[in-house]
Amino acid sequence: YALMLKLPTRRLADYRRMRIEKENPEGKDKGYNYYYDGKLYINNTKNKREMVQDIKGEGLIMRLIGELPEGTRYIISGEEMYGQAKLSKIFGGITKVIYGTRFNARDIRKINATESYKRIGEEGGIRRFKEEAKNRGHSVEEALEYVLEVGGVGS
Repeated sequence: YALMLKLPTRRLADYRRMRIEKENPEGKDKGYNYYYDGKLYINNTKNKREMVQDIKGEGLIMRLIGELPEGTRYIISGEEMYGQAKLSKIFGGITKVIYGTRFNARDIRKINATESYKRIGEEGGIRRFKEEAKNRGHSVEEALEYVLEVGGVGS
């Protein structure tokens, strides 16, 4: 849940395939994504764009990862990789408890893209919008498709 709301929201599948590593994962199996030393190594994602995202500044997420039991293999599910349907159901259940309604990752990605779009007029807003889109695994064009029409803002 924290990964989805505290960071630029990626697809649940990106985290579903994320293993925790004790050594630098560069050169490891590209069928997985990795967490190592405060960084997310994104290899296997829908848009096929590899990236490394530094999350050392995200205190809550770093603390939660640090509290995982020794030997935890997958960042979200522990020892086994959850199927997409199971993970989506769990995530929806968490949002239902917190907000009284189910949200999926796409809903949150749309909200984040919209909020990012609303800040375009601010100093550095266009650069920030492009960077946040990249961190969500979007092209700028795809990010614009996610922007909701709210109060005259959006497509």
